[in-house]
Amino acid sequence: MNKYISGIKSSLFPLYQRGRSSRQDDGFTVIEIIVAFSIIIIAVALGYQGLNAFNETTAVTSGTEEALAILDDARNRVVSARNKSQFGVHLAGDRLILFPGAVYNSSDPANEIHLLSPRIEIAAIALAGGSVDIVFQRSTGQTAQYGTFLIRSRKNTTIFRTIAVLRSGLAMVREQ
Repeated sequence: MNKYISGIKSSLFPLYQRGRSSRQDDGFTVIEIIVAFSIIIIAVALGYQGLNAFNETTAVTSGTEEALAILDDARNRVVSARNKSQFGVHLAGDRLILFPGAVYNSSDPANEIHLLSPRIEIAAIALAGGSVDIVFQRSTGQTAQYGTFLIRSRKNTTIFRTIAVLRSGLAMVREQ
């Protein structure tokens, strides 16, 4: 029986039959551990970059939808003649401010401030007349401040969406 077990050991584990070398085969070498950790670190770094880019894109998309909704709300208030007033949207770096009247007044308590995510900003504002305010005309909803602006990532400025405001007052995302 002992001979039989010895034969199995030698056929299944050839090193057992030959004997052990002077080098210990019980563990991993430092080089093997370093290589394994290096591979793990690279994989984690690549995954983190992909996740970070996804989060930035999601923040930009969400901010774009919010900006479109605020512009649409201001235009709808004018068209529906709510309060028989004009409304506009002031574009600032980290916020959109919906304001009553034809001119933005920063101290007006009726202003509605909409803060954007800290990950994004409003940039490259190119409105007619060099304005940062989009004011909608009563009953028609048209604007003389048509043009474009960007909602973009603060960390990665290559991630952005362009919002176009037409003369009609309608706002939409311009495809890049």
